[in-house]
Amino acid sequence: MLNILVSDQGPGIPEGELGEIFKPFFRGQGAQGVTGHGLGLAIAMHVIEAHRGNIRASNLDAGGLCVEISLPLL
Repeated sequence: MLNILVSDQGPGIPEGELGEIFKPFFRGQGAQGVTGHGLGLAIAMHVIEAHRGNIRASNLDAGGLCVEISLPLL
């Protein structure tokens, strides 16, 4: 299994929105004034799952968001 972790040091995402961010067109309450249409993470999830992998997001204890991608090695 190949695991990829991508994290930042931003404010993170409200816990109640973590399960929603991979849905098409979802724009969280912190997205005001940010360009985009809410499709990037939905597309990423679709592609990763098509390759029998998974993607998940969580907030870091020190602040920021961590996205973990797991893909099987062929």
